[in-house]
Amino acid sequence: MPRSPPSVSLPSPCSAAARSELISRRLELNHPDAHAPGCFIFWNERAEQLRVHTKTRVDHCPHYSHRSVAPPSTPTERVVFEQTFEGLFITGLRARMSPALVAALKAEGLDVTQKLRPAYPTEVWTKCCLTAAKHLHPQEPVEVGLRLLGESVVEGFANGFLGRALFGVVRVLGPNRALARARQNFRSGNNYSDATVTKLENGVHELWMNERGPTRYVCQGIVLAALREMGTPEPKVEVARFDDEAVWFHVTWKLS
Repeated sequence: MPRSPPSVSLPSPCSAAARSELISRRLELNHPDAHAPGCFIFWNERAEQLRVHTKTRVDHCPHYSHRSVAPPSTPTERVVFEQTFEGLFITGLRARMSPALVAALKAEGLDVTQKLRPAYPTEVWTKCCLTAAKHLHPQEPVEVGLRLLGESVVEGFANGFLGRALFGVVRVLGPNRALARARQNFRSGNNYSDATVTKLENGVHELWMNERGPTRYVCQGIVLAALREMGTPEPKVEVARFDDEAVWFHVTWKLS
C-alpha cells in the first residue's frame, strides 16, 4: 500500500524554497508516478514545472534522470499567506484596531488575537478587507476605502526597520525596475498573483494583474503607496478597466 506523504504546514515567511517543498509534498498525493519505486517528485518554483526524478542503478552506480510533466489537473485553491494578513491587520492597522473591528474580523474568519494560520482562502481575505474598509472609512466609497487599506499595508511595512532598509535599496532601482518586479512582490504574499507591465511611454505604464473582485483596489493602493515610499514624483495608479478575472491599472509619474 502506498505510504502517505507527511503532513506539512506553510512556513512564515514563506520562501520560494519552502513553498516548493510544500507543493512537492502535496503533489505526491495525486501524481500517478508518486509511488513508483525509486521515484521522487519536486516542484520547480522558478520554472513552475513539476519534475519527476527516477533513479536506476547500473553496476551499483546511481544514475539520475528527470523529465518535466504537467502538474495535476486539479485546480489549486487560491490562498493568501499569513504575512499578508499580518502586514495589514497586525502591523498596518495596529493603531486603529478597535474592539468592534476585532470582533467583526473574527466573524469573517480572522482572529487577530490569536496566532495567524499559515494561509487563508481568498474569500476570507476579501471579506476581511471589505469589513475593515467599512469600519475605518465609512464615509468613503468602498473602492476608496479598499485603496486606503492597500496604502496602509505599505506604510506599516515602510515604518519598520526592515521596510526602511528595503525602500532605501529600492529607491536606487527607480520606479521602472521596481514596477517590473510586481509579479514577484505580490506572489510572495499569495499563491496565485500574476502580473505583466507594459511600458507605453516614459513615465506611463499599464499594469495587468489577475486579481479578482474588490481586492483589486487593495492592489491599487499597494502599488501607489510603494511608488510614493520610493520617492517617485507625483505617482498615480488608476483602475483603467477590469473583468471577472483581471484588472488593468494605468500607472504614471512625473518625469524628473
